[in-house]
Amino acid sequence: MDKLGIDPVLLGVQIINFIILFVILKKVLYKPILQALKTREEKLSSIDAQVRDLASKQESLESNQAKVIKQAKADASKIVSDAGLEAQRIKKEAVEEGNAKAKALIAKGHAELQRQEKLMDKEVDERSRKLSQQVLARVLGRVMDESARAKSVAQAAKELKS
Repeated sequence: MDKLGIDPVLLGVQIINFIILFVILKKVLYKPILQALKTREEKLSSIDAQVRDLASKQESLESNQAKVIKQAKADASKIVSDAGLEAQRIKKEAVEEGNAKAKALIAKGHAELQRQEKLMDKEVDERSRKLSQQVLARVLGRVMDESARAKSVAQAAKELKS
């Protein structure tokens, strides 16, 4: 080894220094660094698992949200169509009620017109009888005497009443 320029004692001391340095580094630095790396990897794997779990939960929530939105739209559509049908029913009832009231008013108006017509007919009949009696009395008054005239007027009045 001398030919190579290597001192065996120095080489042995260097090997012992390297071994001591290796043991010291292993105890002081290597184990804590490995422990820190292991802890960090565990944390990363835990975080990765949480991320995957949250991603699946998010997908599930998005799916549920889509279902809820779809159901809400269907419910809203049903409510709107039900409201439209209800509005049509109410409108139909209102129209029918209005028509019934109008028919009742028309019938009442017809009844009132008929009553008024009958009253007017009676009044016209009475006036025409009185007028006939007056005309008869004047005409007969010129031709007949008082007792015959009264008798003829009474008889004519009887005939007019029947």
